[in-house]
Amino acid sequence: MLVLTFSGTSRDGHGQHQASAVLGKEAFTAAGDPKRFPEQLKWVAPWTPRRVVQSLYGLRFADPDARRLPINPGEYDPVLGPLLREIGAISRSMHRCQAEGTQQPRGDWPSYIVPVAGDAPQRDLMDGIDVTWNRLPGGKPIDELLAQTASGFDPARPDRILPLLAKARQLIAAINDPLAHTKLVEIDELIATCSGLWIDAQAERFEAIPGADLAITVGLLNRSEASVRVESLQLEGMWNASLTAPAGDLPRNRVERVKYAGKVPAGQPITQPYWLAAPGRANATVSRIRARSGSPKTRRSRRCGRACA
Repeated sequence: MLVLTFSGTSRDGHGQHQASAVLGKEAFTAAGDPKRFPEQLKWVAPWTPRRVVQSLYGLRFADPDARRLPINPGEYDPVLGPLLREIGAISRSMHRCQAEGTQQPRGDWPSYIVPVAGDAPQRDLMDGIDVTWNRLPGGKPIDELLAQTASGFDPARPDRILPLLAKARQLIAAINDPLAHTKLVEIDELIATCSGLWIDAQAERFEAIPGADLAITVGLLNRSEASVRVESLQLEGMWNASLTAPAGDLPRNRVERVKYAGKVPAGQPITQPYWLAAPGRANATVSRIRARSGSPKTRRSRRCGRACA
């Protein structure tokens, strides 16, 4: 589903407002067309969103008889905590370049959307859109396992859901779908978090030069009651080295350490701020300083030239 704020017409005000809706509508039709951007189809498959809707904010001057679906972004969500309207106000307050600091309103706030393309929602914005694992082939048992995981979660003993998470992970890994690939990364993070697993690598000293010897100590800690075994360790970066993992299960709440010593590669770049990594370019401030260094008459000419341009 695609939600537009603006209409893609001149009534949208700023040009970028109008462009966002024009591009959004074009993307709706292009997404399902295999002839558009065929070079990308080696990574993704074409699909068309179910519907396009537009918020009433961008339709202030639209047909007053247009069918509208009410939504309430002021409804409290116990999982998210802040209301959707509060989250929107927080994001707008981050719009520093236009000084758009906004209070965080609370409570009901009636709002409306209207259908633009695709099938129109009747009762809810997500009508007919399946957001569960059932929409993927082989996803039904994953949905059931994760429902058991959620109902059996104990904040004081998160490690108790690890067996269910491990079963779900096996099923997710067997699905060849971009969403499943994303969820596989997320469930790995969840398993590590619920097991209280902590892994950290520290260098013996804070600086070294290319060609120098440098030792690294990797610390591993299992802070749960679960049995956790590290099968492999890999250093990546200036070294690509396999380390010997500790044998057997990690002891509970006791750090196991693995050491590695190597030489800093001779061609390793020196660490420095990113703005010093490449030659600088003249910027607007430098140009203004140079412009002000001429005679008063020259400065007036330049100002006029810029204004007339």
